[in-house]
Formats: sequence, C-alpha cells, structure tokens
Amino acid sequence: MAEERSKTELQLIENLTEARKKIARLEALLAEKEQLEEALRETEQRYRALFQQAADNIMVFNPKTLKPVAFNRRVCDDMGYTRKEILSMTIAELEAQDSAEEIVQRCKNIIENGPQTIETMLKTKSGEVRNYWVNINAINIGGQTFIQTIGRDITDRKRIEEELRLSQVRLNEAQDLAQMGSWERDLKSGRIYPSDGLYRIFGYEPGEVTLTNRFLNNIIDPEHRGLFRDFLQNTYAGGRSGNYEFCFYRKDGAKRYAYCQTRIIKDSSGKPIRVFGTLKDITEFKLAETALSEKEKALRQQAERLREVNTALKVLLDHREAEKVKLEENILSNVRKLVFPYLNRLKHGQLSDEQKTLLEILESNLAQITSQFTTKLSSTSIGLTPRELEIAGMVRDGMSSKEIADVMCISENAIRFHRFNIRKKVGLNKRNINLRSYLQHISQ
Repeated sequence: MAEERSKTELQLIENLTEARKKIARLEALLAEKEQLEEALRETEQRYRALFQQAADNIMVFNPKTLKPVAFNRRVCDDMGYTRKEILSMTIAELEAQDSAEEIVQRCKNIIENGPQTIETMLKTKSGEVRNYWVNINAINIGGQTFIQTIGRDITDRKRIEEELRLSQVRLNEAQDLAQMGSWERDLKSGRIYPSDGLYRIFGYEPGEVTLTNRFLNNIIDPEHRGLFRDFLQNTYAGGRSGNYEFCFYRKDGAKRYAYCQTRIIKDSSGKPIRVFGTLKDITEFKLAETALSEKEKALRQQAERLREVNTALKVLLDHREAEKVKLEENILSNVRKLVFPYLNRLKHGQLSDEQKTLLEILESNLAQITSQFTTKLSSTSIGLTPRELEIAGMVRDGMSSKEIADVMCISENAIRFHRFNIRKKVGLNKRNINLRSYLQHISQ
C-alpha cells in the first residue's frame, strides 16, 4: 500500500510540474499575444495617420454598390463635401466622365486582371470639374473584396501642359512666319533638341530625320563645311557665343542661305552646360542683296557715263555761249559801224518832217536793240525767265499791265503775277521803289 501511495504521489508531482510548465507556456503566449496586439494597434495607428495625412485622396468602396466604406480627409478637402455627405453618395455621383455602369465594369476588370491607372474627371460640390490621376486596385478585407483608389489632382498640371502646348504651337507658327528655327544641345550628353521650324527650314517634317552633326555636314555646301565645323567646335569647346552664315541644300535640292547664332548657357560655377541656337533662312535677303549690288554696279556705270556726257555738254554749252557773246558783240559793232554813221548823215540832210519822225523812230529802235539793258538785267537779277525779261523791257518802256497783256495775248492777272516775281527776284518785294524807275536806272 505504501509503495502504491508513493507512486501516486510521484505521479501527482510530475503532473503538477507539467501543469506548471504548460501554465508558464500559456503565460508566455499571452504576453506575446499582448505584444502582438500592441504592435498591431501601433501599426494600425500609423496606417490611419498615414491614411488621413496622405497628400493624395484615398478611398475604399464597394465594387457592387459603389458606396464608400472608408476615405481620408483629403477626399473631403478636394471634393468640398463633409464626411457624412460623402458616405451618403456613390462613386458615380463624384464622377464627371463615366457612368455608374462603366465604373462597375471597370471594377470587374480590375478584380479579374489587376490594378489600373487612369486619368479621369471628378466633380466637386461647387460644380467645378477637376482632372485626376487615379490608381485603382482590388483589396481584400475580412474575406470581402473592395476597390481602393488613390487619386491625385492634376488640374494645375494639365493647365500648365496645355499652356506649354499652346506656347509651343505659337512658337512654331512664329518661327514658320519668320522662317526661323531653334535648337538646344546638352553638352554633357551631346543630345540635340530641335524645334519644328528647324526641320522645316531644311525641308523636312518634324521628326522625319535625326538632326546630328553628320546630317548637317551632308546638307551644307562643300565650300562651307570646314568653316561651319570649326564654328561649332569652337562654340562647344570654347564656351563662346557666336554667329555664322552658310549655304545648304534642302531636301528638294534647293540651294538656300542661313544665318546661325548661338548662346552659351553656363551653370553656377561658370561651366558651359548647354548651347542654345537659332537658325534663320536668309535666302531672300541674300538674293536681294546680290540684286542690289548688281543694280548699284549698273547705276555706278550709268553715272560715270552721265558724267562723261555732262562734261561734253558743258564744253559744248560753254562754246555756244562764247559764240553767242561773240555774235552779239559783232552785231553791236556792225550796227555802230555800218548803220549809225549813215543815220547821222541822214539827220543832217534835207528831210521832211515825216522823214525826220521816221528817222527818230528808227534811231530810237536801233538804240534799244544795241542797248545793254538785257545783259545788265540778266546779270543783276539771275533767275529771270525769258518771258519775265520780255515783260521787264515793256515795263521799263512805260507800258501798263493791260497794254502788255494785249501785246502778249495773256490776262492782266498773269502780267501782275510776272511783275510780282520780277520785283521779288530783283529785291524790290518789300521796298517802296517803283519797278519802272528801277529798270530804267539799271539800263543806263
């Protein structure tokens, strides 16, 4: 009996020891569970913090009902709705582009085929439509499939992209009108970024060819290749801006002229990093310049011929004037020598009163013919026309404007106009001097 009781006690002690070990293991498991639960709570808190504080809007919704089940504060901020309002809505009510049926079908595709990234438009509470980039993925929560979206507002980016696109369009149009193109070269990578206008100057559509140094070397006129290559090498290596004119051949074989200008872009340390250049088609200018040069040459030759002709004419005119003066002197001399002596003899002869009167008239007329009045008047008032000289003679003889008009068969107003011009040319315009008296005085 004692032996059996001893065995029983030993068994009990072993069982108690085993129980204590199990209790210790359970306590360790409970402690580990508590640690895991605490870690899980911390992870959940961090996730919630990240979820709520994320810069993008995040939403989880049921793919069948399209009802939101979770979303962060950014969704409310972006859409302008309260949390309660969003919970009462469906995803389709926020969409400005797709219908509810299209959204449900997209959810099925994502669940079956995997995540998608799309661009869509959402409508805010104020009615404004905003552009969004959205990543869509299927997630499992408690054995149920939900759709999670992460959206980013790209409205400002789209607006900037559109402005850049319009700016590029305007730049291309301006360059086409100005027959210009531009390009930029990254000195580190060697890559060239040409504008559409640059392609068109060479006769190609944008992107039709790759604008490399080899391509440029092939289209440039052989006489200009070496100089153009040196120009580019000096620009890239020396970091100096410059300009150069060269001749090239377009895709259609037409020979054209261009003016290239470069500007170096440097970093903060002064090291060249990029080269910006412009290219302008100056063919019309060069052709006009050549035509102008030829025209100027022809005009110079014509001017030289005219100078020679003018010199010859001047010699002829001087010779004619000299002959005219000599002729007048001869006539005056002959009249005085061959006519006046006989008139004097007739005056002392036996003449009737009528003959004496005729002789006096003849003598007076000859005196007028041989008078130096015309010569004196021409030298005193340079610029009188032949008609003005004729009228001045009649004024000197005492004829009125009406009488002169009758003789010359013109109007009195025309005579007055000529008399005014005569006074002006002889310097009597603003002087209280009688024109007839002045003319008589200078003819003496």
